Amino acid sequence: MSQKQTITPKEFSAIRLSLQFGYTIVIPLVIFLLIGIFLDNRFKTSPLFIFIGVIFSIVISTIGIYKAILPFLEISKKSDNSKDKK
Repeated sequence: MSQKQTITPKEFSAIRLSLQFGYTIVIPLVIFLLIGIFLDNRFKTSPLFIFIGVIFSIVISTIGIYKAILPFLEISKKSDNSKDKK
């Protein structure tokens, strides 16, 4: 007897957000790492461009995650303000 488990909209939203965070971190990291490896091989400056690429991807990922979290922060801020008014 197996019961089908259904995913609630709240759970689906959490899964979607976690996948978005993963892609937001991994895609820039891989792209800038590959560009850094290419530039280091071309100019024989290993590991200079790899470090620059990793730092740049961290900055981009941080901005991307902040933008993804921002709607949740605004919802939280609105609920805190409504609690303060009571």
